[in-house]
Amino acid sequence: MKRIYTHALIFFVLAFAYTKGSILSVFMYYIPLFAQLMIVGCFLVFLLFLAWLKRNEAETSKQIVWNTVLKTSVLGSLFGYILQLINIAVYLKIRAIPIDIGLFEDEFYRSVVFIFPCLGIAEGLHPFLKNSLSKQLALTALVIGLCGFQIKGLLSVENPKTYPSVSKTSKDKPNVILILADDLGTGDVLFNEKKQYSTPHIDKLAAEGIHFKNAFCSAPICSPSRVGLLTGEYQQRYGFEHLTDCFSTHPYARKADFAKYGHQFGSDNAYWWDLEMNKRGIDPQTTTLAEFLKEDGYATAIIGKWHLGLLPRFQPSNHGFDSFLGTYSAGMFYLSPKDQRITEYFHTDNFFEKLEHQLMVYKLFENGKPLKLEQETYTTDLFTQKGLDFIEKNKDNRFFLYLPFNAVHGPFQAPKAIYDTLTNIKKHEDRVYAAMVISLDASVGRIRKKLEALHLDENTIIVFASDNGAPLYFPAGSNMPLCGGKMSGFEGGLRVPFVFHWKNHLPPSVYAAQVSLMDVFKTVAAAIGRTVPENVAQDGVNLLPFVASNDTLQVPHKALFWRVGYVKMVRKGDWKLHLNEKEGLTFLHNLKEDPLETRNLATQQPEKAAELKSELANWEKDLKNPHWLPSLDAKIEDGKGARFYFPW
Repeated sequence: MKRIYTHALIFFVLAFAYTKGSILSVFMYYIPLFAQLMIVGCFLVFLLFLAWLKRNEAETSKQIVWNTVLKTSVLGSLFGYILQLINIAVYLKIRAIPIDIGLFEDEFYRSVVFIFPCLGIAEGLHPFLKNSLSKQLALTALVIGLCGFQIKGLLSVENPKTYPSVSKTSKDKPNVILILADDLGTGDVLFNEKKQYSTPHIDKLAAEGIHFKNAFCSAPICSPSRVGLLTGEYQQRYGFEHLTDCFSTHPYARKADFAKYGHQFGSDNAYWWDLEMNKRGIDPQTTTLAEFLKEDGYATAIIGKWHLGLLPRFQPSNHGFDSFLGTYSAGMFYLSPKDQRITEYFHTDNFFEKLEHQLMVYKLFENGKPLKLEQETYTTDLFTQKGLDFIEKNKDNRFFLYLPFNAVHGPFQAPKAIYDTLTNIKKHEDRVYAAMVISLDASVGRIRKKLEALHLDENTIIVFASDNGAPLYFPAGSNMPLCGGKMSGFEGGLRVPFVFHWKNHLPPSVYAAQVSLMDVFKTVAAAIGRTVPENVAQDGVNLLPFVASNDTLQVPHKALFWRVGYVKMVRKGDWKLHLNEKEGLTFLHNLKEDPLETRNLATQQPEKAAELKSELANWEKDLKNPHWLPSLDAKIEDGKGARFYFPW
């Protein structure tokens, strides 16, 4: 029986270390209980099978090897495989997602991955352990200790910072509310014509504040763009270049789905072994806007989507936020699927929608612990209400509220009460999306109403923006009339809605020169009368002097740069260079004459292309290499039928 114990111990420890230690410790809130129990089930089935083998094994060494090694390998793998298939079939049935034949490749790998290593280790250790119970116990303690050490390393926090206590509000220290929409296109809001719905609260905010018509994010994709916004610096200075999510290592991510949508870069290496959770997040050495304001006595909170790392060292509490409520990941359900209070739009043929429905759940966290709700609430409404509660609680204090909504990121789930009023919109997907935008707009109105009721509206800066353009791989959002969308280097992916509102301090205006979301940091700092250290927010600009003078010859940025892997862009004056090094593509556009990027001048203006390539290369000299690889290459449309790769 000692051999059985050895095999069972090694199998369980390997499963724990690889699956629970590395993945479940990070993805626990993604994975249902029955998936966690599957690990224990595999262990028990394997243990029972080993016991059966022990009873029936013959005396010869060859037969022992055959029974304990070969049969265990084949049948143990088969048992694990069957359990995986049952688990995934139940899971996808619950999510109403059709099962692809391609999932068998994934499930075989995930069942067999523990079997062969554990057999090799167990057989090697068996002669050493067979006559000593104390050695068995010592090995158990050692391996479990190593697993604990691994998890402790993942969960550790380095040098937590200390801040002064919260100060009372004052006229020279205005409150700051930063509202960030998710995947909201420039064609979805802000005075756009031919809309089938209205956004009166966002439009009013823009009409009464500074409406930046040519505002750009620092990356056309969620995670890196948010780092640029919060730090005022190009996120590549810290090796932050790709999404933090480990979609490919999640137990319910299908390799077949990745391959179907153009998974090329790194291939299997990127798909299976890109975990590196200790690297996937915002650099602890950066200074965020929350930390900067916290040092000045501000109460700080984030309510909504973080998406800048899952491990504790990356979480909001270690980057200047007193409190956090929301999701750490790319997104979540607005309400659980099939809830009668929502109307959904779901395309199983669309890779991104399918992946979202496989991975997402309705589960929220508050300061690192699961949030317990008596009843689920549509997340846009929930985040808004929690934001109002924070404002009420801190009405006598100076405060910074960061409200990064998950709206209007997929999955597409709209409040049915709003959806039912939009009878003028005939296409179901457009109607769902419109209801989501209207819900977001209503939240902006609720926040402004609360500030007015507490007489805080004149002493509160409101910043409204989107993290990137609307994605074209979904059929609803709009960047019209711009070319491209999220995950592209075209204007539709880079240009975003951006409003800076400060009642009775900044006269309403429309500003046309190009600005960046990185400018929020220094602009807020100037508004509260604080000087930013030289090593903080190096790339952002204080926009207040430029808005005040409105001198078209003096612009905040002579050039703006972007890099996401092999996709790189530089915009200088009227010219923009866009490179896709994977496919060997060069786009050169004069945006004054061709704002929709319809005419590629790269071959006609080689000198200009070379000049901008040189500018881009000089910028890259100060950047770090990416700290982790993307999970895949996605094929992205430009809205005109052409498809290009983008590292995701």
